[in-house]
Amino acid sequence: MSNAPQTITRQELYERVWKTTLRKIAEELGINYVDLVRLCEKLNVPRPVPGHWNRLQLDLPVEVMPLPEAGPDTPLEATLEFKGKRRVITKPVLKEPALKEKSAELGSTTENPQVKPAVAPQSQQVRKDDNGQAPQVTDAVLNQIRQISKIDFWADSLEFNLSEWDLASLLGLPKDHGRSAKSLIAMFKKARMDYDSFTVDVRTGEAREPNSAQISIRVKDGFEWRDVWKEAWKFAQTPNPHCLTDNALKLLRWVRSEKNTGELTEKNKIGRQANLRGSYRDLEDYFKEIQAKVQPRLVVEGEFWGPFKAFFPKEQPKYFHIGPLNTPLKLSLREVKHEELVRFRTWLYAELQRLKFPRDNEMVGLFEVSDRRTVKICFSDWPIGSCWDTKITDFFDALKLMEGISIEYLFEDGPGPWLVICSLSEGWTWSRVKAWLTEQELAIPLRQKYNLSEHSAALLEWIVGLRPEEYLGTFTPVVEDHLDLDMGIETE
Repeated sequence: MSNAPQTITRQELYERVWKTTLRKIAEELGINYVDLVRLCEKLNVPRPVPGHWNRLQLDLPVEVMPLPEAGPDTPLEATLEFKGKRRVITKPVLKEPALKEKSAELGSTTENPQVKPAVAPQSQQVRKDDNGQAPQVTDAVLNQIRQISKIDFWADSLEFNLSEWDLASLLGLPKDHGRSAKSLIAMFKKARMDYDSFTVDVRTGEAREPNSAQISIRVKDGFEWRDVWKEAWKFAQTPNPHCLTDNALKLLRWVRSEKNTGELTEKNKIGRQANLRGSYRDLEDYFKEIQAKVQPRLVVEGEFWGPFKAFFPKEQPKYFHIGPLNTPLKLSLREVKHEELVRFRTWLYAELQRLKFPRDNEMVGLFEVSDRRTVKICFSDWPIGSCWDTKITDFFDALKLMEGISIEYLFEDGPGPWLVICSLSEGWTWSRVKAWLTEQELAIPLRQKYNLSEHSAALLEWIVGLRPEEYLGTFTPVVEDHLDLDMGIETE
């Protein structure tokens, strides 16, 4: 592309805008999408409404807005100059004398030349691009991704089960569109399937729902869901810097507006003031979406059913003072096993002795995980299905640690993060913890000291390691219940 200045008239821009998408025009002119929209506004050039190109592809009627007559302050042309990158610079409005001089140069005999009447270009129906793909159906699939508020950050794929009505709705079709489910599914199979960060797969629904479609979005290796959101929004007609869903974007505006008093506010009131679409039951998911995508991180206080208080603090909250360590342990959390508990405890004790603690009230972030890459480094597998978070917490609840430390955790679905934190018990200091760990390292192993068998030594170590609350007050854990998990002794 030449770097020489390029001039485009108002009429030329209008004809281009109604022949193809703004995204393609911006690429042809060498400017970005936002500059092109601003150029249209400065030259008072109308743009197609959302869904225009979808309707064209489906042979549905569309409205082509005529080019309005230029006002006295409306530029008639613009110059695109190259300054490191192309930028839009509009020329001054041609005043009456200047118009006459220009007409004379062109050989016009009209004293008061008028702007050429706008001629709406004929409808263009672009069914497929050069790769045989349907751009309008592709955008419908991408828009489905853009409007998903809640995705588990560790998931490899996302599936939509869409009915015949859903498919028609995505394409903006009226109720009496007259197309069969089979033809709608066939159209969606012509969508673009491969992107830089993800792939798309469209299949006919299961036997019990033959008129439905299943659309799967799979993240490619080395990419995160934030990359998928960013790429999906890259093709949108309207820019969205935070890649937020429509409702989350409205909620973000509410948080930053004067309507947000900074006090606890009922969920329904927030939904009405933010003008959210649909049910307000998903308000918490929209808050989590904002927390995952917008920096600085939003702080939300309140219970699940509300009321809520949301604000951007002057100082970002800290979950811990040291860490996160995020060591590549590749722990298996799918099922609680003695070997994994011992491996984690051995690693934890070694880390606590290695770390430097300037103060004796600090908390250590063992794990802070909110992306697929880190979760696969830290954990080899984890539970799936219902109550998956309870199954994970069973692992950390089963840990038998020394008296002076405890583990706190947070595992929930959505954007994360997963948190595992080690903190001091009341009355303990890190110096005391380190001294105890050093003492245990120097002590003669119980098996060697008392010439015990492997299982007898394991039983004695368990007894010695009981916490005071476990053997005081007439309560002692039942040994049989702890043989396998705590001691690693398998019995029939």
